[in-house]
Amino acid sequence: MVHTGICEAIRAKKIISFVYNGKIRTVEPHLYGYDADGDLSLYAWQLQTGSGEGWRQFHASNISGMSITERNFLQPRIDWKPYKIGVSRVLCSL
Repeated sequence: MVHTGICEAIRAKKIISFVYNGKIRTVEPHLYGYDADGDLSLYAWQLQTGSGEGWRQFHASNISGMSITERNFLQPRIDWKPYKIGVSRVLCSL
């Protein structure tokens, strides 16, 4: 189940990789939950893959081939502000 792996990666601060919209994404997962529209989403800092580095929201229904890497990140990104993203229900978060 995708969300079990995502929550495991968030708890362990592990970088994950997956395919999203036909591109391989490598991210530091920060929060997994339902957005204001009720879509299950991952909020993460995308590393130098896909559409470039930065904050991204990924709809879970479009995530495939997810794997947890052996690489860790140490802490939430300094500009991580979960209260600003409009999540209606959090499943797991840093």
